[in-house]
Amino acid sequence: MDQLGSISVSQNTDPYLTSLKFNKTVTIEDYSKSVLQIITELQISGETEHATRITESLAGRLIPEQFNVEFYINDTLVYSDIKNTITKDDAQFLIAQRRIIFGESGGEKLGPLLGVVYIW
Repeated sequence: MDQLGSISVSQNTDPYLTSLKFNKTVTIEDYSKSVLQIITELQISGETEHATRITESLAGRLIPEQFNVEFYINDTLVYSDIKNTITKDDAQFLIAQRRIIFGESGGEKLGPLLGVVYIW
C-alpha cells in the first residue's frame, strides 16, 4: 500500500492505468495524485470496475504470486485474489496494513477513509 500511496499517476507505467489516461475513459483531474487516491476516488464515485482493474493490474506486479491478497476501502472489498483455501483466520502469517486516505471526487473532499490490505 505504501507504493500505491507514494507513486503519482503521472509516474506510473501500469498498462491499464495508462490506457485509461490515454483513452480518457475516466476523468483524472490531477495527475500528481497518488495511484491510491485515484483508486479510492474511482471506488467512491461508482467506477468500481476501474478501481478493481487498476488494483488487480498493480497487485500482480507488486505482490508475489503465491500470496492471497484482499484490499478494502472503508470495509468495502475493492480487490481480492485468493489462490488457495487457507482463510485469513487460519493463516500461519497475516500481514495487515492500514492507511488513511483522502481524495476528491466531483469537487467534494473525500476522507478520511480507511484503506486496508491483507496479505497471507
